[in-house]
Amino acid sequence: MVAHAHPRGKPIMRAFYNHHIIRFIDDFEEVMEVADVYVNDCSSTAFEFLVTGKPVVLLNIPTFRKNVDFGARFWRYADVGIQVDRPKDLLGAVLKTMWEPNSHKQERKKAVHDLFPYLGTSADRAAATIIDHIFNLEESK
Repeated sequence: MVAHAHPRGKPIMRAFYNHHIIRFIDDFEEVMEVADVYVNDCSSTAFEFLVTGKPVVLLNIPTFRKNVDFGARFWRYADVGIQVDRPKDLLGAVLKTMWEPNSHKQERKKAVHDLFPYLGTSADRAAATIIDHIFNLEESK
């Protein structure tokens, strides 16, 4: 098990994880490389992790209003993994996700497609746009 935290919470969380002898990783890219399953509460990094093709588990708290659509995490793409509403259900959700990593696969693929439509082609698209812009500037002279 490894841990990661929001930049503002890193000092406190690092101390907590160190105290419990859990490896803390500063760099989220490293988390994406080493983690087999990503457990997340309400950070956009849950969706960034999806680009790895690996599964996520989403943590909910009782005060989350499930009847109000706030967007991606709340609740448009909250079907990308098992949702855990009670702490006692977390271990079971992680184990089930590890045993069945392809559950929710279609939902994850849809979220990645919708949220990152230019994944893998962004640099080419940016370069083409810059070249077009430069060409149009030259034509207008």
